[in-house]
Amino acid sequence: DVRGFSDEVVALFQHYDWRGNNVRELENEVRRCVALCEDGDRISLDQVRPELLAMRGAAQDSGRAAPGDMFSLKDEVEALEQSRIREALDRHAQSKQDAAQYLGLSRTGLYTKMKKYQMK
Repeated sequence: DVRGFSDEVVALFQHYDWRGNNVRELENEVRRCVALCEDGDRISLDQVRPELLAMRGAAQDSGRAAPGDMFSLKDEVEALEQSRIREALDRHAQSKQDAAQYLGLSRTGLYTKMKKYQMK
């Protein structure tokens, strides 16, 4: 009976490079954490594999992340891109042609980015 995940674990899972979006590896990690967690507790960093924690520590040691923050430059750029695309689509009543022009992209370029981020 697990009550969920701590914020640190959620951030770690969201920003870990799951080797080509390997869902099976993520599922195995969650199962492992659940097995190690005490009944009624939340999954914390104590239950996470040492390899994941080492990646988190390396990001902090290299200055790429502040303590408790797992955002790499790539993550931040992608989040900004998604936000700007949503904003442009909202501003231009979902007209992809107008949004692309506003963003300085070709319509094909906008479609490519939308596909990358699984946006409709």
